[in-house]
Amino acid sequence: ASFLSRFKPIIEYNLQRCDAGAVGRPSWLYQIKEIWWAETYWRCFFRCQRLFNLAKRSETGQVREQLLPAANFGEDPEIRASFDGWIVPTLRGQITGPVDRLGTGVRQVWSMTLVNSSDESLIANASQHFVIGPPDQDMRVLSRWRVQSGNRTSLPNWVVGFMAVLDDIEEDY
Repeated sequence: ASFLSRFKPIIEYNLQRCDAGAVGRPSWLYQIKEIWWAETYWRCFFRCQRLFNLAKRSETGQVREQLLPAANFGEDPEIRASFDGWIVPTLRGQITGPVDRLGTGVRQVWSMTLVNSSDESLIANASQHFVIGPPDQDMRVLSRWRVQSGNRTSLPNWVVGFMAVLDDIEEDY
């Protein structure tokens, strides 16, 4: 969203296709903003919840990063995203890096629900699961998402897909 968004404790993203504004292409911009004061993610262990607002804006072309976010960033959201997480055991505690030794670990597994913010109708839901990669990939724990669209709306599939893997993008391990 802005350069300063990188240093905030909340997530803020501008989400836009790289061909936005080209001839015949839509020029929509989606603003993703975390609602951290209403979620339990930062103070939970077993049952966690992360909440996001998704606002849709019309732009004439590509939007570049600014120093400060717009004053109305993420306001009047059309979509609300809820991620619910719980602890599951894995063969490794980390997602990246080579396997030094086999062992067990735990990590959060998430499910996502996207709803229309005005009438709470379901747009899409997704569930995360883990698979163990082959030995030539250092047996990494790989995150996979199963996405199901509910109500066909104007929300593009690429936005639904981005929202589903948002936890993997923000993963610190």
